[in-house]
Amino acid sequence: MELTLYRHHSPGERFRDLAPVKIPFHELIIFLHGHCHYKINGKDVFLSDRDIMYVPMGCTRARKEEPVSMDYISIHFLCDEPLPLPVKIPEAVCSCIPALIMSADRIWSEFYPNALPLIQPIIQCILDYTQANLAKGKESPIIRDLRQFMLANLHRKFHAKDIASQALLSTSYCNAMFKRETGMPIMAYFTHLRMQEARTQLIANVHSLKEIAENLGFDDYNLFARTFKKHCGLTPTQYRKKFSL
Repeated sequence: MELTLYRHHSPGERFRDLAPVKIPFHELIIFLHGHCHYKINGKDVFLSDRDIMYVPMGCTRARKEEPVSMDYISIHFLCDEPLPLPVKIPEAVCSCIPALIMSADRIWSEFYPNALPLIQPIIQCILDYTQANLAKGKESPIIRDLRQFMLANLHRKFHAKDIASQALLSTSYCNAMFKRETGMPIMAYFTHLRMQEARTQLIANVHSLKEIAENLGFDDYNLFARTFKKHCGLTPTQYRKKFSL
């Protein structure tokens, strides 16, 4: 993913018409407050508080002017394939997304005009979080229960067989289920959840790096740092320095 535009439109800013145009980028609109009317490929899309809209590259997008005050974020980016997201995701702005936006806003104000590469990992977090939340509604009860078990035990050390045994499943069958529904085997998914939590704790800037590693079941900080860099592209120190609140 390559971020090409980030703009937080303030509530007092005029919400202007946009003529129909085929967009040469992927667009993410994060709607915090207000309401608006888009047309995507000729179909009406109405957005209101806490909605997210995703418009894939090549779609025709238009918008009607609105007289009311609105607070929203426009994000443009390039990537090889369309994301597995619907055009409208109702009430998707929840949990950590406002905190991530605050962090992106601060980076934008401090580092403009060189802020986009620094904001890009934050936008990737928002996309990952949105996709993960959307997938919750599609997952089987077994995967949902095991994911909740993992989230409640990020501090513990597990093997794949330990997690599979919680659902009375063989490791091979449980791995196949996870691969089918999440695209990852059990332990890769467990590590993915740990790294998501690591990013959240690094941004919150409450615990030390060593404490975060221990909170997520890593006795060896160097192993934690290598794992984090492999998943996030930065060391924990670099990530905290750039994105902490």
